[in-house]
Amino acid sequence: MEFPGAWNLLTASLAVCELNAADDAWAFITTLQLVDGSPEAKAQFLDIAQAEIAQGPITGGTLAFRVSEGLRAAGLVRPRADEPDGWAKTAGQLKLRFDKGERLLM
Repeated sequence: MEFPGAWNLLTASLAVCELNAADDAWAFITTLQLVDGSPEAKAQFLDIAQAEIAQGPITGGTLAFRVSEGLRAAGLVRPRADEPDGWAKTAGQLKLRFDKGERLLM
């Protein structure tokens, strides 16, 4: 497992989401403008997330990290995704606000 203190905002944002509810995770990371929000990008995200979930627990990176790296390899990641967010401090707070229905201005 990678060190959570070194997470970027994309990995942290995926870590605070339930990736089995991929549509909700997608809504969160696109609201934060971390990835390309096109319908084609969403289809790629769903494929990446499903493939990583299907692998189950593995020795190595967390599910959030693996999905994040899959998005990066697919060319879907925007520059803001690389902002540091160790221990998901920012992502956790933003997710709480998002789940309450607050409008997040990025």
